[in-house]
Amino acid sequence: MVPSAILNEISAKAEIQYARVPPMRLFRPIEVRTAFGIALLVLTVAAFLSFWNLSRLEEAANQVSHTHQVLDRLDDLLFAFRDSISTSRGVDPEAASLHEESVQSMQSAIDDVARLTNDNPTQQQRIAPLKNIINQVIALERRRLAVAESKGSVAGNAMYAAAGGNRFDDEVRQAISDMKDGERSLLSRRTEQERRRTRTAAFVLGAAGLLGFGILFAVYFHLEREIGRRERSESRLSDLNRLYAFLSQANQTIVHVHSREDLFVHICRAAVEQGEFVMAWIGIPDSESGLLKPVAWWGHENGYLEHVHGYIARRPDDRGPAGSITLPQDRHQVFNYIEADPNIIIPWRDEALRRGYHSRASFPIKHEDRLAGFFTVYAGRPGFFDDETLRLLDEVASDISFALHTIDQEEQRRMAESEVRRLNEELEQKIRERTAQLADANSRLAQQNEELTRASRLKSEFLARMSHEFRTPLNSIIGFSDLLAEQGEGPLGEAYTGYVRRVSDGAQHLLALVNDILDLARIEAGRTDLRHEEFRAAEAISEVLSVTGPLAEVKKITVRSDTPPTLCVYGDRTRFKQILYNLLSNAVKFTPVGGNVQVNAEPDRGEVRFCVSDTGIGIPREDHTSIFEEFRQVAPATHGVKEGAGLGLAITKRLVELHGGRIWVESTPGDGSRFFFTMPAARSGEYGQYGLKSGSSSGMP
Repeated sequence: MVPSAILNEISAKAEIQYARVPPMRLFRPIEVRTAFGIALLVLTVAAFLSFWNLSRLEEAANQVSHTHQVLDRLDDLLFAFRDSISTSRGVDPEAASLHEESVQSMQSAIDDVARLTNDNPTQQQRIAPLKNIINQVIALERRRLAVAESKGSVAGNAMYAAAGGNRFDDEVRQAISDMKDGERSLLSRRTEQERRRTRTAAFVLGAAGLLGFGILFAVYFHLEREIGRRERSESRLSDLNRLYAFLSQANQTIVHVHSREDLFVHICRAAVEQGEFVMAWIGIPDSESGLLKPVAWWGHENGYLEHVHGYIARRPDDRGPAGSITLPQDRHQVFNYIEADPNIIIPWRDEALRRGYHSRASFPIKHEDRLAGFFTVYAGRPGFFDDETLRLLDEVASDISFALHTIDQEEQRRMAESEVRRLNEELEQKIRERTAQLADANSRLAQQNEELTRASRLKSEFLARMSHEFRTPLNSIIGFSDLLAEQGEGPLGEAYTGYVRRVSDGAQHLLALVNDILDLARIEAGRTDLRHEEFRAAEAISEVLSVTGPLAEVKKITVRSDTPPTLCVYGDRTRFKQILYNLLSNAVKFTPVGGNVQVNAEPDRGEVRFCVSDTGIGIPREDHTSIFEEFRQVAPATHGVKEGAGLGLAITKRLVELHGGRIWVESTPGDGSRFFFTMPAARSGEYGQYGLKSGSSSGMP
């Protein structure tokens, strides 16, 4: 059966292809929003300009009205000035009262003109001289009026003329005329300025209106196009959804069917029911003639396949037998307009159109790089097969090819499983036979292991007993050698003295070897008991140095210890001294004359780490592990050093591990060696975590 992951992969391909459908838009959404924003901005600017223009027009109208008020008051001032001149002649009986009314009117008019022209510096400069002249004229007229009342109007006029009244009259008239000309000039400038502003505003409003109309028209055109595109997209989406449903159903079929016949029938059925094609069929080519033989179909066929004959092209220019359509082997073939395509044979065209076939597409099915058949579908609408549709149907054809390959693999797998089951049965029989043989061999091996264990135990007991047996005569030899060396019964010859010394040295060396063998045998037999106690490491190291000191002095080797006096260890003091003695004696033994040996100790997370370093010959890296094995000596001794049995480091390693510690070496040939080992630290004391409490007795905690 095809794994479900394959279905997910094919569905993912379909989703990716659907995502590739490009949106056909005149404008992008950001451009539409920008256009609306610009149109809104243009209309806002136009409204602002309209409001601003109306405000300017209203202001201009107020200024025109203001100018006319000034002109009217200047006319009133001129009329009042004329009345005052006329009434000051004294001809009228009520000339005095009329003259005062004219003076009041004239002063009221000039005050109004001064107020109305308060924002015009030029007119303000003219007001002051005008007021001065008018005041002089009023005073002169009053004098003339008084003379006319007493001496007659002729005398009054003569006095008025003699005092320059006519000249004042002309100056007043000229001043009023100048002010009126100034107001008219100001009115003309303001009118022309407002006309220019009005024309500019009208142009801007017109341009803004045209721009806004253009933008709105473009947006409307875009929306119209977008609506049409959406309608086409919805129709296209509906078609694609049907195609995707067909593709999904085809994939489900590929996953669940197990034979070619079922596969072909279900694919054709899904094409009609899910893809809503009018008809679908699958044909396989005849190996000799190349004609397609229909093997499965679904839909409105109604005898159509009896009239249609497909031929597989063997060459690019192959036209096939008469009355057949030639199908290429390496690509799909499409007839999007059956009623108008000149490549379709007329009888076929009539049969197709009679059944509602308006477009057709055929897709090659490959199997192991060979053409296995063609998948053909018919649509009821002309021009149905576009690029996206063809891609999806190519996927279906490719999936059918994959399904054929999977079905073949499934058949091969079933055959292989049958063969595997047969081989498994044979293998199980052989395993049962081999298991019986292995059981027999394991039984014999267990017996051999028991014999080896017994032999090892007997070896350890033999070594222990023989070591005791060796020590008795060795002690006698050493004792009698010492008595001979003392020469208590008389002097010995010089040669015999040397013989006795050699016998004593050899016996001592042999006794040391026997002691090492005895210690190793005890450790292997599990008969080594440790007496744990808390003790100061510096004191134990000092005791060991006092023993190894003479050998170091002979070779002029400097031996130092750098151990804190308060550092305490929890373990067997005697065995600790034995460990340290083995390491120090080796260091002195393999260090040339004049070298250095040093012992260091420091606390390390609940333990005490000791280091015995020397400036000796060093040990190769490949021998750092093997030197701790029994009867192994890997480093060549220095000149004049007696070699032992190779048990010292093996015993040292066993003793360290009995204390729960570790031992290792760091060394390079020619640069000396550093042997490290760890011991448990004491857990009480006034010196901190590693101190020994003053006055306490050592022993188990």
